Amino acid sequence: MKKVFAILFILAILVLAIGILKDTFLTIYVERAVSASTGLRLKIVGLRTALIKGRVDISELRLFNPFHFKDRVMLDLGHIYASYDFGALLKRHIHLNKLDIDLKEFMVVKDKVGKLNLSSLKVVKYNEKPDDKKEALKRGIFTLQIDNLHLKIGKVVYKDYTHGKKPRVKTYEINMNERFTDIDDIHNLISVVMIKALSKTDIGLLAGFNLELLQVGVVGKSIVAAEKVTSSAYKGVKKLIRLPFEAIENR
Repeated sequence: MKKVFAILFILAILVLAIGILKDTFLTIYVERAVSASTGLRLKIVGLRTALIKGRVDISELRLFNPFHFKDRVMLDLGHIYASYDFGALLKRHIHLNKLDIDLKEFMVVKDKVGKLNLSSLKVVKYNEKPDDKKEALKRGIFTLQIDNLHLKIGKVVYKDYTHGKKPRVKTYEINMNERFTDIDDIHNLISVVMIKALSKTDIGLLAGFNLELLQVGVVGKSIVAAEKVTSSAYKGVKKLIRLPFEAIENR
């Protein structure tokens, strides 16, 4: 009988420990998974999950630029909510029935030698070499399927350090609120977010970044909503573009 009570006690402690540590473990997992998929460091400040119910709430998620950039943060997300299929997780498949993303700020930076932080993203590198992307998806640590995406974007900031120590800065108030469906991998998700943010700016032209590169390989109904943004953005490539920058201190 004592052995039975001892076993039950140990099991109770394990259940309690799992309940306390599950958010920590999931935070580490998400940080590592997204970092592996993007090629950049990710930090999550707060994460709460109802594991069996299949719900996760994330606050203050930041994707960082490579270390040589003065501005540390590329993406500053205020809030992410997702409902997911718990059973699919056991097969290393993340199936999100619903994903809400609130992107507060997207920072595009050109360093003093003219290198863009965007070029560090794996999705950009893979779209230059589609075969590399296929191989990466095969050996990825998870597969992703998103049924419904609700995307909000606050503002996009462009900083250009090629003119001196103080960057030339241009801020775009996007205030976008749109919905997408059927996104089938992490690279498509990143591409859709970037397309929708950058297509509402002239950063592609100012920074010499080819927005059409992001559209390579993006499939499903998600691109229907992200539609002809790249072609419309490049129709004005021959037009005179004004540069209403304001030089400000590094943030």
